[in-house]
Order: sequence, then structure tokens, then C-alpha cells
Amino acid sequence: MKLNLTMLALSLSLSVFAASAQTLDLGPDATGYRRFLLYPHLERGFDAMARGERGVALSEFEQAHTLAPDNPVVAIHLAQAYRRFNEPARAEVVLREQLTRNPGNARLAHALAELQGRAPKTAHLPPARPLSPPAATSPGNPAAAQPRADGNPALRTPAAPIPLAEAPRPGRAAPGSRPRRAITSAASRRADSAYAFAGKAYKVSAEGDHAAAVLAAREALRLAPGNRAYRSLLVYELSETGQLEEADAVASQIPPGASVGGPDDELVARQKMVRQHIAFKYFDEANKAAAAGQADAAAESARKGIDYAPDLLPHRLQLVGLLLVAQKWPEAEQAANDAIRDMGPRPALLVLRGHALQRLDQRPAASADLDHALAGPELSPSDQHNFRLMAADAALAAGEPKKALDLLEPPLMAPLDQGVESRRTLAFQAFRRSAVPGTVPPAWATPKVVCVGSSFSAWCEVWPGESPPDPAYAVADAAYKAFGAQDYDTAVGKAREALQVSPGNLQYRLLLVNALVAAGQLEPADQEATAFLAMPGNANDGEMLALRSRVRQRQGQESLAVLDAESALRSGSVSAATETGLLVQLNRRAQARERFNAALREGAFAAQPEVDTAYLAMQAGDDDAALAAFDRASSASALPDSALQDAAYAAGRLGRNEESVRYFSRAIDAAESGQLPLAPQQLFNARRSVADRTRKGGVYGSLTYRGIATSGLSLTPGATDDTLQGGLEAYWRPFGYGDGRLVEVYGGLAGTLYSKAEQPTGAPTVQGALGARVKPFADTNLVLAVERRLKIGSKAQTDWLARVGYSWGLGQDLRVDMPDWWTAQVYAEAGRFIKVKQDYANFEGQAGRSYRLDSLHPKLVIFPHVVLGADRNEGYAIGHEKAVGAGVGASLRYWFNEDKYTAPRSYWDMSLQYRGRISGDERAKGVFLRFTLSY
Repeated sequence: MKLNLTMLALSLSLSVFAASAQTLDLGPDATGYRRFLLYPHLERGFDAMARGERGVALSEFEQAHTLAPDNPVVAIHLAQAYRRFNEPARAEVVLREQLTRNPGNARLAHALAELQGRAPKTAHLPPARPLSPPAATSPGNPAAAQPRADGNPALRTPAAPIPLAEAPRPGRAAPGSRPRRAITSAASRRADSAYAFAGKAYKVSAEGDHAAAVLAAREALRLAPGNRAYRSLLVYELSETGQLEEADAVASQIPPGASVGGPDDELVARQKMVRQHIAFKYFDEANKAAAAGQADAAAESARKGIDYAPDLLPHRLQLVGLLLVAQKWPEAEQAANDAIRDMGPRPALLVLRGHALQRLDQRPAASADLDHALAGPELSPSDQHNFRLMAADAALAAGEPKKALDLLEPPLMAPLDQGVESRRTLAFQAFRRSAVPGTVPPAWATPKVVCVGSSFSAWCEVWPGESPPDPAYAVADAAYKAFGAQDYDTAVGKAREALQVSPGNLQYRLLLVNALVAAGQLEPADQEATAFLAMPGNANDGEMLALRSRVRQRQGQESLAVLDAESALRSGSVSAATETGLLVQLNRRAQARERFNAALREGAFAAQPEVDTAYLAMQAGDDDAALAAFDRASSASALPDSALQDAAYAAGRLGRNEESVRYFSRAIDAAESGQLPLAPQQLFNARRSVADRTRKGGVYGSLTYRGIATSGLSLTPGATDDTLQGGLEAYWRPFGYGDGRLVEVYGGLAGTLYSKAEQPTGAPTVQGALGARVKPFADTNLVLAVERRLKIGSKAQTDWLARVGYSWGLGQDLRVDMPDWWTAQVYAEAGRFIKVKQDYANFEGQAGRSYRLDSLHPKLVIFPHVVLGADRNEGYAIGHEKAVGAGVGASLRYWFNEDKYTAPRSYWDMSLQYRGRISGDERAKGVFLRFTLSY
């Protein structure tokens, strides 16, 4: 058993325990290891507070606060305990001190205000218990629980109980149902009474009086036994008062024809959660009985737990482990067989069954199980290490020292690891003595199944039965904790101390290098990785080579980074996640995506948090897989606020804009509440994304004098002579924003308002247009358009116009993080009137600096710039077709039409320029005016 590997899995990497959805949210900064320490104290504190045991409750919450002094959620629960036992002054001290550690935390501020009587009681504090009362249902608001990705029900936890008025009144038909005959007055009174009792149950439940809620809910269900909402309410209240078996029985007693109160899903999910809580009770009883030496009682409790939660692996592992400890080899084999039949060949189950089989003198079958377990692609580094040690133990016990050495051979196992070296010594000794295959030496220890749990979540891990004590454990544990707390300097120091005691420990060396990188000490990180790789047998350690490759890439040593990455891939000993990252680093993205998808199909990432899978998928360029993983994490309430925008962008790249907007909106809400730290410009960019993705259409208007219209409809697109032209256009996007590739249909009017050359103006020049345009590339603003020009005025004409336009810009949007910024924009267009066979082309480029005029309005921006303009139009006389000019100008833009979730969606812009002629016609010089409205 290597406890240091378990701690690494719990605190640094992608542990199953950390990934499982916890009912008590300690915040995104709480590591799996920290939760592992805290949950038992919090659970005992909640139980003691419910029983009124002041001393025990305060002691448990104070211990939790000592373990996590910077965690706001733990501090709030401690303050609640002080307040519960009439010590408000101590509660206030805790909250004030915590606010100094977490300034601006909305939860802490609200808790303090409520304590001081400055705020009404609300449900903003974290829930003290894991289950939530069922909301009253209605046809438009079903309260069905949604299943989590791991198969466990994720029950909805409203911030406050939904008002009973939202539930369907008994005796009233749901919308869309067929008319029913009028119910009798007696039945109506019975239904109304049931409704009243249910309302009372919701009310007293919200006040925390679950015992009274049970009585009221019982009566409501007695009067309306077919109402599933009332039944779900009673199940919840029974579970809150600890009456779990009765809650399970009530959930099962659905009378035939019951249909009132919403679908069965919520009740089924709630019953499943209740049964898991009952199973956890037996899980805990089994642990206690085992600790007291009561092997039979422990096994019996474990079996009862399986009866209630047969699909949860920890309960299966607990039973098999207890039977192995009791040396009941046939029963252990049968329990493992049952679990494998029901759950598939999980590696931990195979390892335990292999031990039982070998104890029954079935070495070939045992060896096959162990080999199968070690071949599992989903094994974590900790499991790989532990299972290899157990397989080596089995080989030594079977008199197969060569196989044991193969299992312990680098790079598969780290050299100088004490657990490895002790077994290698035994293997070499076995070569020098006669061993009888098939016999089991008495010294062969049984694997340990270590089971713990809190908050009704069970967890078990299989360790080798014999593990030499790690002299560096205490200091290494301190290093892991410091890393988890982002105290990287301390982590570096403690990791160095651990390596002085265990210099060959790969996990400690990886921790040291990672801590150095996190602390920004890239050169020492490179040196430490190099020193480890220089040790005998370590030259091809894939994980360390991969880590050094990333360090060297950050140092700018590209050639050395590539060499390390290629060597790591050739080693064949890196995880699927590391291999994917290396292929991306080497710009072999197609291979990276192929490797990621293959590993995903094989279940290689099943043990890691969905969020980590999502980011790995994004790295591999698979947005579909990334969004699916983000969605699973969100459904399981395991998606941290910091990942919301990444999920939104992944959805946006796939053109799934409703999902994208939903994730962006959640990020905006989280930023507003203080849960997600976003810089002002980051928040603005999120709102801009929402504005872009929700736009379905708009209107352009323009007035141009001696200039081109860069948006909207113009009468003569290529003209820059002495005329004032006006245009108005409305457009619609039939397919929405998509992934940035757009289709728009549009129509509008254009005409000449003034002509210095006394050409026709006014109504005779009015021209109509209907057209369609497409932007075929998501990241390139190239637009292709075909439009039908329609004669309206007497001087207008009917023709077809085909055109192509391109634009590029830098700093054109409003900035909220700085008062001024560089801005540049380019617009070019070419087109042909089909009937008259007239071609035109024009270009305009601007560069300058934008200044926000905060003294007048924070949405008002002035943009002084230099400009280069050119046009060519075959409609002019020979020799006058083209004109090129340059000069200076300024534009004034005002942004408007915004709300909480969207950045300004509209603007008006006035531009004034003076240009000098460079070449071509005289029209290239002079004053150029333009007014644009985009709405």
C-alpha cells in the first residue's frame, strides 16, 4: 500500500472521490483531499446540532474550521452553530474574521447582516443536510429530478420552497387534459383538506420543523393517496427526520392509477437517494463492526447495504474486503462474482477476486484476473501502482519471482520506491531458494479494502496488504496540502524534504516539479526533472519527460521541448490524457483528437472529473465531446463557475447558441454575485457574446457625402463623387447566428439627396433592392451577396447586382477596461451590375486611437485617424475611372441598447475626413462625410 499515492490522487489529480457530486458545496477551491478531511466533522456537527448536543456540535465545527480556516462555507456553518446555541457574539466574531479573509463574499456579508438583524432570513446559506424538499409541481413546472452522469439522481434543491400556490389544486384539471365530471362536494372538501395539510407541511418544513412537516404530509397523503407530489413531500420529510426505511416504504406504495402531482421521475429519484442513504447507514455500521472485530456482523451489514444500493461500487468492495479479511475465500469469490456480473469487470473487483481464487489454489484463473485488471485503461496512477504491488505479491506467493520482477520493472514502477524495493529483494531471494508453485506462504498478506465515507457518500480503495512505512509521509502530506492551498513556496520546501528521505519517489518528484512550475521557477523545475531522469532506470519515464517538455516549452526551448515530447510518446508509459496533450503540443492535432476519442470510448477518463475531460477534449479540438462533458458536470452540479465561459464558447463554436447563451448568462450572474471573479472587460466580452448570438436581424441607415457606405444599402456602391446619398436597409437572419457563418436576407431603399453637379436628386432617384448575402467562414469576415435592384423612381433602373465584400477590424468595439486604445479597420468591396455590365471596386482603411469621452458619456467614443481610400468605377468617363486619396479624419460613435446580459447592440457613428489626391480622378480629394446608424 502506498498511502502517498492515495493522497496525491485525493489532493492533486483527478480522483473519483473529488469528482463525485457532493451534496454540501464547499466551493471550487476545496480539493478532494480537503473534502475528505472536512466532511466527517461537518456531518457529525450537523447530527449533534440536530440532537441539541452543544459541546459535540461546536467541537466538530471548530475542528472543521481549523482544518479550513479560509473556507467561507465552513465559517458560516460554525457561526450557525454558535447562533443555534445562543452565542451570537462568537458567531459575529467568526463571520467578521472570515470577511477579512474573503472580502466582498456575498454569502458571508448576508450571514453577518442576518445575524445583526439587518437582513431578512433567506435560503442563501448552504444547506445543512443533503436532501431538499420536493417542490410542488404543476404541468408547466414539473419537479422531476434529472439523472446525473454517474447514474445517481441529482435532486433539485430550490433556494426556497416553491409556493404551494404553484401546485395544481386537487380536483382541478391540468391544462390539456380531458374534461372530467364534476367531483362531489365531499371529494372536493377532502381534496381541499389535503391541499391545506400539504401547504402546512411546506410551511413548517421551510421553518425547519420537519417533525411537524411529517405529520402534516402524512395527513395530506392519507386524504389524497394518489398525489405523487404529496407522496414525494412525505418521503423527503421522513428522510429529514431519519425515518429512512419508512420513507423507502412510502415511496414504494404508489396506488394503481395515481396520476396527480407530476411524473414519477422525481419520486423514483428521491427514493433512490433515500435507499442510498439507508445503504450508507449499513456501510457505516459495517465499518464500525469491522473495527470492533465483529466480522460476521460487518459482513451482514455490508450485504444489507448492497440490497439497497446494488449499483454502487464501494458497497461491493466493502463486502468482498470484509470476507477476505475473515478468510472466507469461497464467499469472497462469490461476492466478487456477483459484483462483476452486475457491474462488469471493474479492475478493483478483479484484483480482489484474483486474491480469493489464488487462496483457493486456482492460480491460473487468479493470474488472468490480475492481468485483466492491470490492462484496464481507466486505472489511475495510484491504482496502477497498488495493483501491480498486489500482483507481484501474488506472483511471489505462487513461487513466480520472474513474473514479480517483471511487474516491478522500471519504467512500469518507480525505482527506489520502498514498496517496490522490498518486493524486489524478496524476488531475488526467491531465485536462491526452492519454491513450490501453487502454495501460498503464510506471510502473504490479504489486500486491504479501506472504506470511508461522509455526507452519505461511500468511498473505498484497494491497497496492498503489506506496505512498508513511508518515512517521508508526514512531510509529503504537508507538501500536498500546501500545494492544494496554492502556497507553492511551502510546497516546494516540503517536497524537497520528502525527497531527501525518499529520493526515488516519482510522485514526490512530480509534486516538486509541478510546485516549482506553479511558483514560476522554471529553471529549477527543469533541473529537478533532469536530475530525476538521470537516475538509473529513469531515462524513459514518460510522465516526467512530458512534464519537462512543458517546462522547456514555457522557457522558449522549443527544440528541446519537442525532443522530450517525442521521447515521452515513445516510452509508451504515459496516460491517455498526457499523450493527448503531447500530440497537441507537437501540433499533431488530428492524432490528438483520434487518441482522445479512442480513450474516451475505452472509458479511460471515467474516473476523472467531467470538467477535466471537457478541457482535455477542448485541447484535442473536440468541442462536441467537451460540451457533452461540460453538460454532464452541470447536470451533476459539479461545474465550477470558472468553467462556465469555456462551456459557453464550446457551445458557440458548435453553433448551439441557446446553450452558449445559457452558460454565458450563468457566468454573468456568477460574476454579479461575486462567485466568479471577472475583470470588467471579461464581463463585457461575455455580454458581447450574448448580444451577438441572440441577434436575429436589424436595420442599417446611412448618409454619405463623397464616401462609400461600409454597411447597409447605397445607390451607387462604388461612387465617391460630390453627391449626398442616403440608404435604409432591414435584414433578417433566418438561421440565427449559427457558429459565425451567417445567411441574411435584406431589402431597402436608396436615393440621391444632393448633387453638386446638378444631377437628378430626390424621388426620381429612389432605388429599391431585395437580396441575400452569406458569410461562409466563421472567423473571416468575407461576404458574398446577390441582390435585385428595383426601379422605383423615374431615374432608377432595374438590374441584378453581384458583389463581394471583406472587412477586418481591431479595437472597433467599446472598451471598458481602458480610456483609450488602438483602432484599425479595413473595408473593401467589388461588384458588377449584370444588365449594364458595369464593374466597380472600392477600398477604405483607417488607423488611429479611440478615446472614450467619459466626461460626456461612458458610451461615447471619438476616433481620430488617418485614412486611405480608393475606388474604381467603369461608370465614369475614360481616364476618370479610378481615384486614390489619403488624409486624416475623426469619427464620433455612441453605443446604446444594452441590458444586464447583453453589451450595447446599437450605435450611431458620424465621420468627417479630409483627403488629398494621390492618383487618379480629382474626386479623390476633399471633404468626406458619413453618418451611420446600426440598430
